[in-house]
Amino acid sequence: MVKRCTLLIWCLFTPQWLSSQHSTANMSHRGMNPVDVVDGAATPELIPDSSAYRLFLVVVGVSSSPSVEDAARQTTNVAKIGLSDSDSQALIAVANDFKVAYESAMAAYNTTADALQAGGQVPDVDSFIAQRDLLVESTLAKLKSTLSPPGMAKLHAHIQSEKRGMKVIHAAATK
Repeated sequence: MVKRCTLLIWCLFTPQWLSSQHSTANMSHRGMNPVDVVDGAATPELIPDSSAYRLFLVVVGVSSSPSVEDAARQTTNVAKIGLSDSDSQALIAVANDFKVAYESAMAAYNTTADALQAGGQVPDVDSFIAQRDLLVESTLAKLKSTLSPPGMAKLHAHIQSEKRGMKVIHAAATK
């Protein structure tokens, strides 16, 4: 289960050599449609804000018992945004809540997917994606209601600039 979560994160933050050495376009995984990779270095405008916020929150959020290294990494990442102390603390709290909920949803999906695949069935990845997207939407609403307007503007500008370092995998349309 940890390997799949790690693989998912790794795929989303793929090193530059992946695009130059291995083509992932039109690859598919069991239960998924063929995929396209959007490289934010070339086309950051094609990365949806919801995907960018999700990736940011996964990286910045920490578990309920973070290691010293994780806490230091979180502090460093949040400090880069230039928020006030109160906005920084609010962002950390929301990011941590998101991380716990996201990891729980992934663990539940992975357990279900393993059971279905063991029985020769295909897991319903679309349901997981819908659940994940609702989690991101509710977290964004919480950020907007918790951070000050200038703090939210700084966070949004930071997310937009971070898109240049992201690669996002999108399922290709099959209809």
